Amino acid sequence: MSEPKSIEPLTRPPLLHVSVQESLRNYIQSNKLKAGDPLPPETFLAQRLGVGPNSVRE
Repeated sequence: MSEPKSIEPLTRPPLLHVSVQESLRNYIQSNKLKAGDPLPPETFLAQRLGVGPNSVRE
């Protein structure tokens, strides 16, 4: 019997809240926001990002 082929490890997609953080960080940088500048409302962000409000809160 021949050697079995190796099994490739699964790659996990990034956690959703991490993707949200990256998107918000990009938004802040591209709009040159400073500390204290308001962000869009949570519900707007959730809709635009296609996630639930809890993912935005995290």
